Amino acid sequence: MEFIGLSLDTIVGDLNQVRKEPKPRIVRGQGADYSGKRTPLRVFEELILEYLTSMGGSAKRRYLMAWVEKKLRGRFQPGDLATYGDGKVVWKIRLSQARRQLVQAGRLRGDAPRGVWALDNLRTGG
Repeated sequence: MEFIGLSLDTIVGDLNQVRKEPKPRIVRGQGADYSGKRTPLRVFEELILEYLTSMGGSAKRRYLMAWVEKKLRGRFQPGDLATYGDGKVVWKIRLSQARRQLVQAGRLRGDAPRGVWALDNLRTGG
């Protein structure tokens, strides 16, 4: 079977090849500039510690994120507001990266229940 001079096998082969190619990363958002200036991770680390201290040492991730978003509203950098191709906002991913660094530094507990961020009182002197 042919379609405009191409066999069905050729068309199917081309389609299969296209499926195997990696999809480009799509960046959306204000300015759509993932490579743009972003808030330093240390700022996110300081905000995490401030919030958890004010909440008695632990809090649910979603409440912490809402507080950080409110605290930085109007102060986010263009790169913070971009999104990855999967729709995740850059600043939220960076907040999680800051948490990981705090866990590695022994400031936050790595064994807290899922969705809960907690100070590591044994290492922070609390």
